[in-house]
Amino acid sequence: MKPHRNLRRRTTALALLTALVLGSAPTAAEPSWTVGELTVTPRPGPVLWKVSRGASVVWIIGTLPVMPKGQAWNSARLERVIDGANVVLIRPRATLDFFTVIGILTHLNLPHDRTLDQELSAELAARFARVRALVGQNAARYAHLKPVWAGLRLYLDYNAAAKMTRDEPEATVIRLAHRHHVVVHPIATYRGKPVVKNLANLTDAQSRSCLADVVRDVEFASANAAPAAEAWAHGDLKTVRAHFAEPAFLLCLEQSPSFVALANQNVDDTVKAIDAALAHPGKSVAVFSLDDLLRDGGALARLRTEGATVTAPES
Repeated sequence: MKPHRNLRRRTTALALLTALVLGSAPTAAEPSWTVGELTVTPRPGPVLWKVSRGASVVWIIGTLPVMPKGQAWNSARLERVIDGANVVLIRPRATLDFFTVIGILTHLNLPHDRTLDQELSAELAARFARVRALVGQNAARYAHLKPVWAGLRLYLDYNAAAKMTRDEPEATVIRLAHRHHVVVHPIATYRGKPVVKNLANLTDAQSRSCLADVVRDVEFASANAAPAAEAWAHGDLKTVRAHFAEPAFLLCLEQSPSFVALANQNVDDTVKAIDAALAHPGKSVAVFSLDDLLRDGGALARLRTEGATVTAPES
């Protein structure tokens, strides 16, 4: 095997969880953004939600799946609430052991006598080719990968070509926390092995379906990710919603029982982490996916039922 090709395969495997799996909890339906009666007017900075119970407050900043690198946004308000906070809670982290990665490398490629184009319908092959051209990659880069892994590589290639990042605004939050000597904690750490193994064992039909989901996501993101990020930066949730859709790839991940269990655990751990922060007088800060926070039955809805007050303040 050529060294450069082995490196590309390894990169695809290692990037799986951090790039996609923990983006948000799965649901096939369009998200409902109706938690409470929120009236939000544009302001010079992203919206911050306030969850309070007694003398304790948790300020929450929501994140998009991706945003353009270098997206300008005013972090001054966020820095004010971080200053003096008890803790900053960030999204879960995932671990993937070395032997699992090695095992995945044996499942990335199609059998030697098959190519990706032979696996796809004419319609999906044409859409894949259009998106591949959009990200500036040639067919050879994906030719021997199973559809699901070709899709994951395509997603990562799109983010690189479009200069999109999943690191913000979390990286800025962490930097500000360190500046003000505030402890940073992920709400949980999950093992990625069960989810990745499920993906490695998809049927041919399921694998093709996953590629179609990624193609749909890239088509949508290419037209909507940038305006969604600009609206997010100005606290304009109405416009964010107009340019937001849950990743179709979540439908692929829902074929993994391990992912469904992990996603449900993520909601539970989010609520527990915020509850724990609310048990201490003073303020804390949290970074979570907008979709996780606003979905009916998600973390904020659960906290409301437990007696916390959830508001989107004007100042």
